[in-house]
Amino acid sequence: MLISCKFAASKFSINLYKKMAAIGKIRKYYVLCMVVIGVALLAFIIGDFSRSGTDPSERAVGVVDGEKISWFDFAKEVDINTNLRAGNTDPQVLSSMAFSIRESVWQDMVKQIILKKQTDELGVSVTTKELNDLIRGASPHEYIVSNFTNPETGLLDHEQLDYFLLNLNNPNVIPAEVKSNYLYIENLIKKETLESKYTNLISKGFYVPTAFALKDYNEKSTKYDVEFVAKRYRELPDSLFSASNAELQNYYNEHKEEYKLDETREVEFIEYLVTPTQEDRNNLWDDVNKLFAQFETTTDVKSFLAFESETPYNENWIKLENLTPTMASNVEKLNVGDFIPPFEENGKLMFAKIMDSQERADSLKASHILLSYQGSANAAEDITRTKEEAEAEAKRLLGIIKSSPNQFGALAAEYSTDASNAKNNGELGWFTDGKMVQPFNEFVVESKVGAIDIVESVFGYHIIKVEDKAAISTKYKLAEFSRSIIPSSATHTAAYFFMSDLAANVKNYDEMVAVAREKGLNVRPISFTKNSSGLPGRNNSRDVVRWTFDKNTKAGNVSKIFEYDGDLYVAALKSINDKGYRTLNQVENEIKPLVIRDKKAEVLLKELNDAKATSSNINTIATNLGVNVEKADISGNITNIPAYGNEPYVAGAMYGAPVDQLSGVVKGDQAVFIFTKKLKESPQEKTSDFAADQRRLENQTSSRLTRNAISVIEKNVKVENNTLDFY
Repeated sequence: MLISCKFAASKFSINLYKKMAAIGKIRKYYVLCMVVIGVALLAFIIGDFSRSGTDPSERAVGVVDGEKISWFDFAKEVDINTNLRAGNTDPQVLSSMAFSIRESVWQDMVKQIILKKQTDELGVSVTTKELNDLIRGASPHEYIVSNFTNPETGLLDHEQLDYFLLNLNNPNVIPAEVKSNYLYIENLIKKETLESKYTNLISKGFYVPTAFALKDYNEKSTKYDVEFVAKRYRELPDSLFSASNAELQNYYNEHKEEYKLDETREVEFIEYLVTPTQEDRNNLWDDVNKLFAQFETTTDVKSFLAFESETPYNENWIKLENLTPTMASNVEKLNVGDFIPPFEENGKLMFAKIMDSQERADSLKASHILLSYQGSANAAEDITRTKEEAEAEAKRLLGIIKSSPNQFGALAAEYSTDASNAKNNGELGWFTDGKMVQPFNEFVVESKVGAIDIVESVFGYHIIKVEDKAAISTKYKLAEFSRSIIPSSATHTAAYFFMSDLAANVKNYDEMVAVAREKGLNVRPISFTKNSSGLPGRNNSRDVVRWTFDKNTKAGNVSKIFEYDGDLYVAALKSINDKGYRTLNQVENEIKPLVIRDKKAEVLLKELNDAKATSSNINTIATNLGVNVEKADISGNITNIPAYGNEPYVAGAMYGAPVDQLSGVVKGDQAVFIFTKKLKESPQEKTSDFAADQRRLENQTSSRLTRNAISVIEKNVKVENNTLDFY
């Protein structure tokens, strides 16, 4: 599991942690809402357990080899994983990831239990010293490096790391959420190291003898020219063959393991996409036109958009190419102060006002000296100077710089409270327009290259030097209104009543299908396992899966209404498939073509054997069969036959057959073959030893072993998955 959790802020100042946490909380209001809902659901589950006389603390999310996974521990892991992803993830995307996060946590917890049992038995562990070396040592773990890298140097900032760890238990410096995330990453490092030790024990136990390396070298270096004739199964019409019940049963019995399956539910559902009516659209247009009239006369566009628009006022400067096509075409032909009347685009009704236009650089480069003061944003607790003192100090330093510009770097290193770039002579490098705090950003945009002056921001007083600018283009500041074209509450209510009536008046699956056809609704099939996330393309639709696996849901039952993203669904449980094997009846349509293929093979095998009996010359056989002689290059690692695709059995037979002899008839997946081969290229005698070949083979094999070790053990361990009871 790879999780990136940047503990340092944009310029790697430890004092920006509080700002990160605050911004994170603001951005995660949506996520917090989902968490509240989740807690409420969890409380409902606990209440249900309590009413049934079951102690919730005894209720396990799962049991792995006799060890319980409590729902408390599981929920905690899910919460941490969600928080780690929340920082740089759109809330709606994060919501759609909820199921996959829970599944990932489940799989990891199962893996860790299995791994711990194995390592405990072997006496393998990660000591405190080893863990400390992975964090503070000469070669720290990649998670530490990625999270504590100085963005200016690209190197691990040891001083910053030491300061962070020293203050880890000081909530005034390191917020609780950041500490929790760090401890989770530290635990990840420990788990990955333990797994690495275990898999290394397995991989180091594998050895490739020189004889094996020689054999592998010879097989790959020996090449043959093969001439062959083939008769494809598709040349014989299916209509000439039939498959009896006995033949289908025999094939099924011989290949039964191929039809093994987990417990599944076969479901069919009606999907009612609730779309806006023409009346809805007309009403929305009327509302938007009225709002546009108000917009044209308002003196406070920001407040207007905050109350009336789905999107607030955007302070950023935007290029034409980053606007929607209709918006861009209007902006291009209008002037600052002009209004763009309502139009429809991308499922929204929109209008706008052009607030400003400027020629601005896309990329900016600057250096600065930051002088924070007590009470300024993210100021360290040891800063005691007042705002007035900071301003005076900034003016003093500016005077020195004005008289001696080459002193800027030295003064930045000595006086700047932005620790992230003080060591780099105050250099910030290149940044995009709009990235920095607004007063800072606007000074760099509006000033000439080489300009130096004092700018005040929420962080304190900046002495800024404009280093360079690039990619000048026309940019606009717009006040954009948008309102989605969605069904009205009346339309949605009518749809809900329609589906409610349908669900209430059908007693079983057959009736649901009949009513759906009568009303012109589509019925869509789907197969669920206990690990299914829900309906295709619908986030957070896991509850329909839970319904199908509920002990009270029987085959033929019709569900209540499910609502996802405003659309409505009614499902019917068509059949219940217990864990075991798919029945012959269920796989008959898959088996029948294979039985017919084998019957075709019998006919073609006889035809080729008869042809072979009349001649030992491949060209004569081809003529008698009415086919061409085809060619292939074969070596020990080839499984494809040109024009026939993957034919591993045939390719293996070709490689292993004697040279200059006509082969027997070989049955493949697409055709039957007769061939002869000649040696094309013999392996050159190796002048060096096989050490490199042995290492390559050992690496290939050990990689497979380490990748599959835990999963192989898991197949032989009893795992009880009760997650369906919880989500």
